[in-house]
Amino acid sequence: MNTNKPALLTGQRRWIPGEIHLLIVRVPNQTTTLLHEHDFHEIVYIESGSAEHLTAGGIQKLHPGDIIILQPRMWHQNRQQRGFSIINCLFDNSILRQCGPLLSRLSGVFDMVRRCAGKPRLTAPLVLHAQPSHRAQIVQKLEGMMTEMREKKRDWQAVIALQLLDYLVFLSRLSRQNPGKSTPFLANRAMEAVVEAADYIEEHFTENLGLDTLAKRLHLSPAYLSRSFARQMGMGIIRYLHHVRIEEACRVLRYSDESISRTAGLVGYQEIAYFSRCFRHETGMSPRQYRSTYRHREMKTQQKEKADYPG
Repeated sequence: MNTNKPALLTGQRRWIPGEIHLLIVRVPNQTTTLLHEHDFHEIVYIESGSAEHLTAGGIQKLHPGDIIILQPRMWHQNRQQRGFSIINCLFDNSILRQCGPLLSRLSGVFDMVRRCAGKPRLTAPLVLHAQPSHRAQIVQKLEGMMTEMREKKRDWQAVIALQLLDYLVFLSRLSRQNPGKSTPFLANRAMEAVVEAADYIEEHFTENLGLDTLAKRLHLSPAYLSRSFARQMGMGIIRYLHHVRIEEACRVLRYSDESISRTAGLVGYQEIAYFSRCFRHETGMSPRQYRSTYRHREMKTQQKEKADYPG
């Protein structure tokens, strides 16, 4: 492994058994982070300062009032921070499943935190910007959750789950990316099945998965699961499996020296020719072209950073 390239870390949050899987933390003066991914959701609110946010979609400048919405397994890195202070909201999919009856009526929220979109090489988090009139409301909501977590009064876990949903609804309204267009409602069980199926695929994408395997695991008919998944996620189960695999392949090719054949095996493909076809279908280029293109861009970026920030 070339140590001059950033490492890719995989994070798993060790939640406290029996407690709600949610953490709100204020991080003042955050320093550069390593390139990483994790198995939980992360919503970052920037209180002050500036930074560069690196994802598969490129580099984006971050400023006060920005909100980054990161889905599980979405790799990213903060760098070039200047007085960068944030409030981080971390939660896993168990909350989405527990809140199924409400979430099934909040399609805008589901689209924002779970729906898959775009091609792997361009997958980037949703970044919103709150105007000054909204920033105080955001901080108030986050501090309210932090207070509940700290004081742990009666029924605090139920209260904080409702506060999280309120925060997510506020952000979905703030986005207003496609007014009047949202995913149709699903029945509670269908919504729960979609979340569980996506979770399982993301955890076991290197295995030989298929519709029948997932349907059997979730005790649903293959046809029902297939319809529900495609309707909510915007793509079928097999396409989503390839999407997750190629997303991981992009990370390996970009930030390691693993051979292309080794990369194929690491993400679940036994035949390199099939891997190459799937990779080209998802990204529009071959694995070798992808590695060459993004290595060149990384080198140019590093050279520019050294010129802009010598020493």
